[in-house]
Amino acid sequence: MSNNLISGNLPPALGKLQFLDQLSIERCALTGTLPAEMFVYLTKLKVLKLRGNHLEGSIPFHIGMMNQLSLLDLGENMFSQNLPTQIGSLTQLETLKLDANLLTGAIPSEIGQLSLLAYAYMDENELSNHLPSQIGDLSRLTILSLNYNAISGSLPTEIGRMGQLLELNMIANELAGEIPTQVGNLIRMKELWLNYNNLEGPIPSELGAMGELTILVLAGNLLNQTIPTHLGLATKLEMLWLSQNGLTGPIPRELGNLGKLLDLSLFQNRK
Repeated sequence: MSNNLISGNLPPALGKLQFLDQLSIERCALTGTLPAEMFVYLTKLKVLKLRGNHLEGSIPFHIGMMNQLSLLDLGENMFSQNLPTQIGSLTQLETLKLDANLLTGAIPSEIGQLSLLAYAYMDENELSNHLPSQIGDLSRLTILSLNYNAISGSLPTEIGRMGQLLELNMIANELAGEIPTQVGNLIRMKELWLNYNNLEGPIPSELGAMGELTILVLAGNLLNQTIPTHLGLATKLEMLWLSQNGLTGPIPRELGNLGKLLDLSLFQNRK
Protein backbone atom coordinates (compact mmCIF):
# COMPACT_ATOMS: atom_id res chain seq x y z
CA MET A 1 0.00 0.00 0.00
CA SER A 2 2.96 2.28 -0.47
CA ASN A 3 3.04 5.53 -2.46
CA ASN A 4 -0.70 6.05 -2.37
CA LEU A 5 -2.93 8.78 -0.98
CA ILE A 6 -4.05 6.67 1.96
CA SER A 7 -4.66 9.02 4.85
CA GLY A 8 -6.02 9.17 8.39
CA ASN A 9 -5.08 7.15 11.44
CA LEU A 10 -3.94 3.56 11.53
CA PRO A 11 -7.06 1.66 12.67
CA PRO A 12 -6.62 -0.42 15.84
CA ALA A 13 -8.58 -3.14 14.02
CA LEU A 14 -5.36 -4.00 12.17
CA GLY A 15 -4.48 -5.81 15.37
CA LYS A 16 -7.02 -8.48 14.45
CA LEU A 17 -4.81 -9.62 11.54
CA GLN A 18 -2.91 -11.91 13.85
CA PHE A 19 -1.24 -13.94 11.09
CA LEU A 20 0.10 -10.92 9.21
CA ASP A 21 3.86 -11.11 8.70
CA GLN A 22 4.43 -7.97 6.60
CA LEU A 23 2.85 -4.52 6.80
CA SER A 24 4.06 -1.80 4.44
CA ILE A 25 2.32 1.58 4.21
CA GLU A 26 5.08 3.88 3.03
CA ARG A 27 4.95 7.43 1.68
CA CYS A 28 1.25 7.90 2.17
CA ALA A 29 -0.55 10.48 4.34
CA LEU A 30 -1.07 8.59 7.58
CA THR A 31 -1.47 10.76 10.66
CA GLY A 32 -1.94 10.31 14.39
CA THR A 33 -0.20 7.92 16.74
CA LEU A 34 0.57 4.22 16.56
CA PRO A 35 -2.23 2.19 18.18
CA ALA A 36 -0.97 -0.09 20.93
CA GLU A 37 -3.30 -2.84 19.68
CA MET A 38 -1.12 -3.24 16.60
CA PHE A 39 1.86 -4.25 18.68
CA VAL A 40 0.01 -6.36 21.22
CA TYR A 41 -1.58 -8.69 18.68
CA LEU A 42 0.61 -8.59 15.56
CA THR A 43 3.21 -10.79 17.17
CA LYS A 44 3.96 -12.70 13.95
CA LEU A 45 4.93 -9.56 12.05
CA LYS A 46 8.41 -9.74 10.52
CA VAL A 47 8.43 -6.55 8.44
CA LEU A 48 6.91 -3.21 9.46
CA LYS A 49 7.48 -0.28 7.08
CA LEU A 50 5.70 3.02 7.75
CA ARG A 51 8.29 5.41 6.27
CA GLY A 52 7.36 8.82 4.94
CA ASN A 53 4.04 9.52 6.62
CA HIS A 54 2.96 12.09 9.23
CA LEU A 55 2.81 9.78 12.23
CA GLU A 56 3.59 11.37 15.58
CA GLY A 57 3.77 10.78 19.30
CA SER A 58 5.98 8.26 21.01
CA ILE A 59 6.96 4.83 19.77
CA PRO A 60 4.83 2.65 22.11
CA PHE A 61 6.64 0.41 24.57
CA HIS A 62 4.36 -2.38 23.31
CA ILE A 63 6.68 -2.61 20.28
CA GLY A 64 8.72 -5.08 22.33
CA MET A 65 5.95 -7.63 21.85
CA MET A 66 6.73 -7.86 18.11
CA ASN A 67 9.64 -10.14 18.83
CA GLN A 68 9.64 -11.67 15.32
CA LEU A 69 10.42 -8.39 13.58
CA SER A 70 13.46 -8.49 11.32
CA LEU A 71 12.90 -5.07 9.68
CA LEU A 72 11.49 -1.97 11.36
CA ASP A 73 11.30 1.22 9.30
CA LEU A 74 9.61 4.23 10.90
CA GLY A 75 11.79 6.83 9.19
CA GLU A 76 10.63 10.23 7.92
CA ASN A 77 7.76 10.73 10.33
CA MET A 78 7.32 12.95 13.38
CA PHE A 79 7.83 10.45 16.20
CA SER A 80 9.06 12.14 19.36
CA GLN A 81 10.10 11.42 22.96
CA ASN A 82 12.55 8.71 24.01
CA LEU A 83 13.18 5.38 22.36
CA PRO A 84 11.48 2.74 24.53
CA THR A 85 13.83 0.39 26.34
CA GLN A 86 11.61 -2.47 25.15
CA ILE A 87 13.25 -2.14 21.75
CA GLY A 88 15.83 -4.49 23.22
CA SER A 89 13.23 -7.30 23.06
CA LEU A 90 13.33 -7.29 19.24
CA THR A 91 16.00 -9.95 19.20
CA GLN A 92 15.34 -10.98 15.58
CA LEU A 93 15.81 -7.44 14.26
CA GLU A 94 18.33 -7.07 11.44
CA THR A 95 17.43 -3.59 10.09
CA LEU A 96 16.38 -0.57 12.18
CA LYS A 97 15.46 2.70 10.45
CA LEU A 98 14.29 5.57 12.64
CA ASP A 99 15.89 8.46 10.74
CA ALA A 100 14.32 11.89 10.18
CA ASN A 101 12.04 12.02 13.20
CA LEU A 102 12.01 14.08 16.41
CA LEU A 103 13.25 11.42 18.81
CA THR A 104 14.96 12.69 21.96
CA GLY A 105 16.94 11.40 24.90
CA ALA A 106 19.56 8.69 25.08
CA ILE A 107 19.84 5.60 22.93
CA PRO A 108 18.82 2.91 25.46
CA SER A 109 21.51 0.50 26.59
CA GLU A 110 19.11 -2.33 25.75
CA ILE A 111 19.99 -1.83 22.09
CA GLY A 112 22.99 -4.04 22.84
CA GLN A 113 20.61 -7.01 23.06
CA LEU A 114 19.90 -6.86 19.31
CA SER A 115 22.52 -9.48 18.47
CA LEU A 116 21.38 -9.89 14.83
CA LEU A 117 21.26 -6.18 14.00
CA ALA A 118 23.17 -5.38 10.80
CA TYR A 119 21.90 -1.90 9.83
CA ALA A 120 20.94 0.96 12.16
CA TYR A 121 19.90 4.39 10.83
CA MET A 122 18.90 7.05 13.35
CA ASP A 123 20.11 10.21 11.60
CA GLU A 124 18.37 13.57 11.89
CA ASN A 125 16.73 13.26 15.26
CA GLU A 126 17.37 15.01 18.57
CA LEU A 127 19.05 12.08 20.32
CA SER A 128 21.39 13.14 23.10
CA ASN A 129 23.54 11.91 26.00
CA HIS A 130 26.30 9.35 25.66
CA LEU A 131 26.45 6.51 23.19
CA PRO A 132 25.92 3.44 25.44
CA SER A 133 28.88 1.13 25.90
CA GLN A 134 26.55 -1.78 25.05
CA ILE A 135 26.75 -0.66 21.43
CA GLY A 136 29.91 -2.75 21.37
CA ASP A 137 27.80 -5.90 21.77
CA LEU A 138 26.38 -5.46 18.25
CA SER A 139 28.88 -7.83 16.71
CA ARG A 140 27.00 -8.14 13.40
CA LEU A 141 26.39 -4.44 12.83
CA THR A 142 27.76 -3.22 9.49
CA ILE A 143 26.33 0.34 9.33
CA LEU A 144 25.71 2.68 12.26
CA SER A 145 24.41 6.05 11.13
CA LEU A 146 23.68 8.77 13.69
CA ASN A 147 24.39 11.96 11.75
CA TYR A 148 22.82 15.26 12.89
CA ASN A 149 21.86 14.48 16.46
CA ALA A 150 23.13 15.85 19.78
CA ILE A 151 25.00 12.80 21.07
CA SER A 152 27.68 13.89 23.54
CA GLY A 153 30.49 12.43 25.58
CA SER A 154 33.29 10.22 24.35
CA LEU A 155 33.05 7.43 21.83
CA PRO A 156 32.96 4.25 23.97
CA THR A 157 36.07 2.11 23.75
CA GLU A 158 33.77 -0.89 23.30
CA ILE A 159 33.16 0.28 19.75
CA GLY A 160 36.38 -1.52 18.89
CA ARG A 161 34.59 -4.86 19.38
CA MET A 162 32.25 -4.26 16.43
CA GLY A 163 34.31 -6.35 14.06
CA GLN A 164 31.84 -6.30 11.14
CA LEU A 165 31.38 -2.53 11.08
CA LEU A 166 31.83 -1.02 7.60
CA GLU A 167 30.49 2.50 8.19
CA LEU A 168 30.32 4.74 11.25
CA ASN A 169 28.52 8.01 10.56
CA MET A 170 28.31 10.58 13.35
CA ILE A 171 28.50 13.92 11.53
CA ALA A 172 27.43 17.02 13.48
CA ASN A 173 26.90 15.67 16.97
CA GLU A 174 28.48 16.85 20.22
CA LEU A 175 31.08 14.13 20.70
CA ALA A 176 33.97 15.13 22.96
CA GLY A 177 37.16 13.60 24.30
CA GLU A 178 39.73 11.70 22.30
CA ILE A 179 39.11 9.24 19.49
CA PRO A 180 39.66 5.87 21.20
CA THR A 181 42.60 3.88 19.86
CA GLN A 182 40.30 0.84 19.75
CA VAL A 183 38.73 2.26 16.59
CA GLY A 184 41.84 0.94 14.87
CA ASN A 185 40.56 -2.59 15.58
CA LEU A 186 37.81 -2.08 13.00
CA ILE A 187 39.88 -3.47 10.17
CA ARG A 188 36.88 -4.05 7.88
CA MET A 189 35.67 -0.45 8.08
CA LYS A 190 35.39 1.46 4.82
CA GLU A 191 33.96 4.83 5.91
CA LEU A 192 34.51 6.81 9.13
CA TRP A 193 32.65 10.14 9.36
CA LEU A 194 33.23 12.06 12.61
CA ASN A 195 33.30 15.61 11.25
CA TYR A 196 31.85 18.59 13.10
CA ASN A 197 32.01 17.38 16.66
CA ASN A 198 34.19 18.46 19.60
CA LEU A 199 36.74 15.67 19.45
CA GLU A 200 40.17 16.59 20.78
CA GLY A 201 43.62 15.21 21.32
CA PRO A 202 45.76 13.45 18.71
CA ILE A 203 44.61 11.46 15.71
CA PRO A 204 45.34 7.86 16.80
CA SER A 205 48.11 6.27 14.80
CA GLU A 206 46.10 3.03 15.06
CA LEU A 207 43.83 4.33 12.29
CA GLY A 208 46.58 3.38 9.88
CA ALA A 209 45.80 -0.29 10.58
CA MET A 210 42.38 0.10 8.95
CA GLY A 211 43.46 -1.37 5.64
CA GLU A 212 40.01 -1.27 4.00
CA LEU A 213 39.32 2.38 4.85
CA THR A 214 38.41 4.49 1.82
CA ILE A 215 36.92 7.57 3.56
CA LEU A 216 38.29 9.22 6.72
CA VAL A 217 36.60 12.52 7.62
CA LEU A 218 37.64 14.18 10.89
CA ALA A 219 37.22 17.82 9.84
CA GLY A 220 35.73 20.46 12.11
CA ASN A 221 36.90 19.15 15.47
CA LEU A 222 39.50 20.20 18.05
CA LEU A 223 42.12 17.62 17.12
CA ASN A 224 45.72 18.65 17.78
CA GLN A 225 49.34 17.51 17.57
CA THR A 226 50.77 16.21 14.31
CA ILE A 227 49.26 14.14 11.54
CA PRO A 228 50.37 10.56 12.31
CA THR A 229 52.74 9.05 9.78
CA HIS A 230 50.88 5.73 10.13
CA LEU A 231 48.00 7.12 8.05
CA GLY A 232 50.24 6.37 5.10
CA LEU A 233 49.54 2.68 5.73
CA ALA A 234 45.83 3.08 4.91
CA THR A 235 46.58 2.72 1.22
CA LYS A 236 42.97 2.35 0.09
CA LEU A 237 42.08 5.88 1.25
CA GLU A 238 40.34 7.93 -1.43
CA MET A 239 39.13 10.80 0.78
CA LEU A 240 41.00 12.30 3.74
CA TRP A 241 39.58 15.40 5.43
CA LEU A 242 41.50 16.75 8.43
CA SER A 243 40.66 20.43 7.93
CA GLN A 244 39.39 22.89 10.57
CA ASN A 245 41.27 21.39 13.49
CA GLY A 246 44.30 22.45 15.52
CA LEU A 247 46.83 20.15 13.87
CA THR A 248 50.47 21.24 13.82
CA GLY A 249 53.76 20.27 12.25
CA PRO A 250 54.64 19.14 8.74
CA ILE A 251 52.53 17.10 6.33
CA PRO A 252 54.01 13.61 6.64
CA ARG A 253 55.77 12.40 3.53
CA GLU A 254 54.15 9.00 4.18
CA LEU A 255 50.89 10.41 2.82
CA GLY A 256 52.59 10.04 -0.54
CA ASN A 257 51.91 6.31 -0.23
CA LEU A 258 48.19 6.93 -0.61
CA GLY A 259 48.11 6.23 -4.31
CA LYS A 260 44.32 6.05 -4.51
CA LEU A 261 43.72 9.37 -2.74
CA LEU A 262 41.38 11.66 -4.66
CA ASP A 263 40.42 14.29 -2.08
CA LEU A 264 42.82 15.66 0.56
CA SER A 265 41.60 18.54 2.75
CA LEU A 266 43.88 20.14 5.36
CA PHE A 267 42.80 23.78 5.40
CA GLN A 268 42.37 25.90 8.54
CA ASN A 269 44.80 24.16 10.81
CA ARG A 270 47.42 25.94 12.90
CA LYS A 271 50.31 25.58 10.50
